Amino acid sequence: MERVSWLKPSEDLYSTMVNPDLGFDIAAQVGTPNGQQVIFLVLAKENIRPSDVATLVSRLRQRVETPDFRNLLILAGFPNPNSRLYIVLAARWLSPRTVQRIAAEQGVGWFDLVGNAHFDFPGGYLHAEGIPNPFESKERTIAWTSDHAQRVLRVLLEPKHVGQSWKQRDLSMACLPKVSLGTVNKVAKRLLASAYAEETDQGLCLTDPEGLLRDWAAKYRPIHLATRTFYTTLHGDALQERLVKLFSDYSTNPPDSTATFALAGSSAAVWFAPFVRTPSLCLYATPGGERVLIKELELQPAEKGANVTLWITPRSDFYRDRQDLPNGITTTSLVQTYLDLQASGERGREAAEHLLIQKLKPLWNEWKSVNP
Repeated sequence: MERVSWLKPSEDLYSTMVNPDLGFDIAAQVGTPNGQQVIFLVLAKENIRPSDVATLVSRLRQRVETPDFRNLLILAGFPNPNSRLYIVLAARWLSPRTVQRIAAEQGVGWFDLVGNAHFDFPGGYLHAEGIPNPFESKERTIAWTSDHAQRVLRVLLEPKHVGQSWKQRDLSMACLPKVSLGTVNKVAKRLLASAYAEETDQGLCLTDPEGLLRDWAAKYRPIHLATRTFYTTLHGDALQERLVKLFSDYSTNPPDSTATFALAGSSAAVWFAPFVRTPSLCLYATPGGERVLIKELELQPAEKGANVTLWITPRSDFYRDRQDLPNGITTTSLVQTYLDLQASGERGREAAEHLLIQKLKPLWNEWKSVNP
């Protein structure tokens, strides 16, 4: 607080360790330029998980509204107990998700042990963020970059599943390929601790799909066996007709059972939420699918001037929940499309945000109403 030019700590800032009966660890009275007095009521904890925030804030708000609270402030030495009260949560380290949850509670501030802080009270505003914190939690949790964890997230975030409650065994079986119950349990624990999901009588239920997808996308890195670039002389309607025929031929009784492919990235997003049309074509393909695409689209290897990109991967989870368009063309799932766009640069991130707002969020809301 000493960094605030209009605060004079010797005159305007009064702090004390308070009586435990008050229910807070530290109290500080601040004088603002407009003459108001604000009492900071700080609860300090070793660790605050995102799932703790709502309960903590609710309990603290109930505490300050009790009839005897103002009398306790007088006993604690505060000369003006009728000052505005401002609740603050503090810990050695606060995760971005915890800070996000605190920010959702209006009228609550936060700070950590190295000076990252947010205070927004009548007459004053102070925000400092980005200071490296050596006390960052080393709690062992499953990472969203884990292949098996990502299979669980794909199931939970698929729009038709949002709002559904899952028994862990059923969630394990729904993954493609199946993942162990141990992995599902680790994912569930992290989702609950991060306040992305709740445990109901029917099982685990995702409550914040947007927050979870953004969190996953921030850490997501594409995993392909290879990225291959090609050039084709096919353009416009000729290319479109060739794609429609190709997907139609391989939708039922495919000539080559090893061939799987789907439009990806911006080539997929343009069918759901057009943002910026790109002249290049992007697809996921198995090695067998690569052979078919090279032949049917008349692809020639190209280091420069390429207009077709193939991401080669045999992993089945990349192809789950593919979207079938009315014209027969198949794209990656909306979730996979969002992830790939987020990982493809600034324009890709803008397109991902457009896809999220225009398509994914409305679908999530629609399926939440179906699975209340």
